[in-house]
Order: sequence, then C-alpha cells, then structure tokens
Amino acid sequence: GVVVAACGDTPATTGTTSTSAPAIATTSPGGHGEAGRDEAGRSLQSAIAAVGDDYGFSSTVTVDGVQISGIEGAVQGDTGSYVVESGGATLEYIVSPSGRWVRAPGADWVRLQGAVPVRAPLSLLAAPKSVEMVAQPEQDTIVRATYDAASLGFAGEEIEVRITIRGGILFSLEYGVAIGEGSASVVTLITPDTSAAPIELPDA
Repeated sequence: GVVVAACGDTPATTGTTSTSAPAIATTSPGGHGEAGRDEAGRSLQSAIAAVGDDYGFSSTVTVDGVQISGIEGAVQGDTGSYVVESGGATLEYIVSPSGRWVRAPGADWVRLQGAVPVRAPLSLLAAPKSVEMVAQPEQDTIVRATYDAASLGFAGEEIEVRITIRGGILFSLEYGVAIGEGSASVVTLITPDTSAAPIELPDA
C-alpha cells in the first residue's frame, strides 16, 4: 500500500528499505564533534519552530528522473488539506480532529472511518536519532538527520535526510529510499503561509 506523510515522506511501498540521502561534498568548519552536533540540533529545532502552524508544501518522488507521485498540501494548525497524485490517479484529502474525508477531484466528499495515507505535521522531524552539521553556504544551513524509518512512514531501519534551512526557516528535505528493485528520490519544499484561506471542512 501507499503511505504518504505530509512532510514529504511519500510514498512508500510495503517492504521499502532505506538508503542514504544524496551526499553533500562540503562540511562547515567546526561542524564536527559534540559541539557541532549540538549546534545542528539547535538549528533544526529552531527552523521547524520558525515554520509556524500554517504552511504549504510540495513533495515529489522520482525514479530514474521520472516523477512517479507527488503531493501538494496545506497545513493550518491541526487541520490539513492534501492533493495526492500517484499511479495516474488523483485524490484529495482533508484531515482534522473533527474527521477525515477523501474525494476524487470534483466529486463529493466521503467521510473515512479509519486512518488515511496522509500524515502531518513537521513535528515528525523534531526527534531525529542523530543530527550533524554538514555545510553553511551563504544564507543556508544544511544538516543531515537520521530517523527511524517507521517514524517517517517507511519500512526498514533508518533514513538519512538532508535538511536545508534557509534564513533560519526549514526550506527543503531530500532523501532516498529503495522501492522494489530500484531507488527513489524524495524532495519536499516547505513554504510558511499565514495568508491562505481557511480550510473548509466538508459537511458532516
């Protein structure tokens, strides 16, 4: 089955195993050792907090340069609206404390009783197993964080995520996963947004 996480961990198939994120060639001076890890951890926590409660994002999964799925989403507090494209089909989801709904574009919303294959929020990223500073080119800070695969919605043991922080705010996530006999690249862009229209819940 397909698992989609709103922070961009999308999609995974049963039996997926993890691979390392794309390698980064440069390492910032002073980024090694305990002090470097502490600095990286503080930078990541601060960047996640700086996004705020309202943000948009786009995530794509590519295999050999070909996009196989994608998600466009908006998160407002504890409510999310997502458009998921996978396998040639498009589905829209709304997830809130009041309920969960799905529809094909233009169709009527259908309330779901169980869980949905879309997850939020960015707090999933707040508790890595380890994090290290990799580079600080110009206005960016780049860290490499390691997570339990299950916490990001994948099978396997660990996933290394390359996280770019731009202007002190979480900007992008990149990592690789194995799908079947091949490998996929997952890239997510985050856009803080406090001006979007409120997400309207379907009638109960």
